[in-house]
Amino acid sequence: MGKSSKAEIDETEEQKELAAIAVEKFNYFENDLKPVRDLWLKETQAGNDGSKFTNLNGSINADVSALTNEQLTGTQKQLNAAGIDPTSGRYQASLGDVGLEMAEVGTETLSRAQNTQQDNYVAGLGNAVAMGEKKSVQAVDGLSDVAAKSADHAKQTLRNKLNAKDDLTTGAATLATVGLDTALNGKKGG
Repeated sequence: MGKSSKAEIDETEEQKELAAIAVEKFNYFENDLKPVRDLWLKETQAGNDGSKFTNLNGSINADVSALTNEQLTGTQKQLNAAGIDPTSGRYQASLGDVGLEMAEVGTETLSRAQNTQQDNYVAGLGNAVAMGEKKSVQAVDGLSDVAAKSADHAKQTLRNKLNAKDDLTTGAATLATVGLDTALNGKKGG
């Protein structure tokens, strides 16, 4: 029996087509998807930058400050309407309670926002890996979303805490949160 002088086996038409598709997919990734992934990774890494946290802290502090001013004003109006002497211990204690509650809410809100931003950073890195592996990615909140959700959480937390107080403080909390809703919704353009 004779030996063939040809050592290689020719590719079939199907194999050639599959190779062409593989090259096309590789080129599509390199030219179209990889730049997007690289940009995503760059933006994700920038989200962990100290200046982003500083901006987030400033936004949260501004919202909590507005909330504090609204709450104190509402409490003062409610106490004045009830005829409580502004120099009395009860009046001062009520304002002090509001201040303490606001400090707690502010600290909790800031911590929650920072944790959320850090979670978004980690999720963003995971998304960059998923893109490289041609898997689906998850949505990640931007800084403005984190700040808005944190402000909403602060409002609800304060409402819950103050509504647990005595009737006078409860009335003040309701009055102040209505004013706060108006102030924040006006601030957000809603």
